[in-house]
Amino acid sequence: MNGEGLAIPVVINTTGVQTGLLSSVKVYPNPFTTSITIDNASGVKHIVINNLIGQKVMEVELNGMDSETIFTDKLANGIYLITLKNYRGEVVVKKMVKQ
Repeated sequence: MNGEGLAIPVVINTTGVQTGLLSSVKVYPNPFTTSITIDNASGVKHIVINNLIGQKVMEVELNGMDSETIFTDKLANGIYLITLKNYRGEVVVKKMVKQ
């Protein structure tokens, strides 16, 4: 450049801060084997499970129960991102390990 400065505006949006309805949701055990349990799930509408390369390997619509069990016996061992979405559009992502 010719000695002039360059300014680039940057907008930073914080993600992953759990302050809404999903902050009380518990997903366990971690690591898991054949199932995942979700407690305080009554506000959770939708769950997507992706592997680390971004492939969707499972998608589940929940029925409003306080506790839900998702059977994962068909998933290969590895690391997964569990995305939980509530009725207000809030999203939380949990990293979990299948053994």
